[in-house]
Amino acid sequence: MGFQNLQTFNLPLLSKQGWRILSNPDSLVARIYKAKYFPHGDVLNSKKGNNPSYAWRSIHNSLEIIRKGTRWKVGNGKRIHIWDDRWLPTPSTHKVISPPKPFDNFPMVSSLIDESTKWWKPKLVKSLFLPFEATTILRIPISYSLLEDNLIWIRNKSGTFTVKSAYYIATKVVEQNGGRASTNSHSASPFWKKIWQLKVLQKSKFLPGVHA
Repeated sequence: MGFQNLQTFNLPLLSKQGWRILSNPDSLVARIYKAKYFPHGDVLNSKKGNNPSYAWRSIHNSLEIIRKGTRWKVGNGKRIHIWDDRWLPTPSTHKVISPPKPFDNFPMVSSLIDESTKWWKPKLVKSLFLPFEATTILRIPISYSLLEDNLIWIRNKSGTFTVKSAYYIATKVVEQNGGRASTNSHSASPFWKKIWQLKVLQKSKFLPGVHA
């Protein structure tokens, strides 16, 4: 698979668990974590909480991988924050770059959609965003049934989360942290430090049963 840094490899493995929670919110594991750590939102906006379990702390520390590898597909716009979330079909950042303008106490994408016409509010969009960005937004199709917003994986052509595609995001995250997987709680634990310091062949540090 081309993995070169096994310490970095732990990040996408953990983010895979986060992706499962996000994409299968009705699973038993997802419901347990939601009840305890993010009862009023989703896993991407969750807090680590007080005295979190080791498993949750590890998953939470890897959520940056999912944030960088996904964007929202607009449905009814109720889950998407206009200024903070990634929801535009623009490959550079997928985020709005127009300066934020106060217009609503609840600045979600839903406030830009007219529920009666099932389409954008053109005048409002043009008043809030730079011309080129307003044009981009008004071209985003909206389902007449106003389906729920959907988070999609954008790091490969299939749109499916894979450990391999997440690994390349992880390498950039680690580089930004000065070459350390500081967002990974495993790498900070005494046990994992001893594992990574062992003077053995790199491939010997793979744990049995770990697959992409």
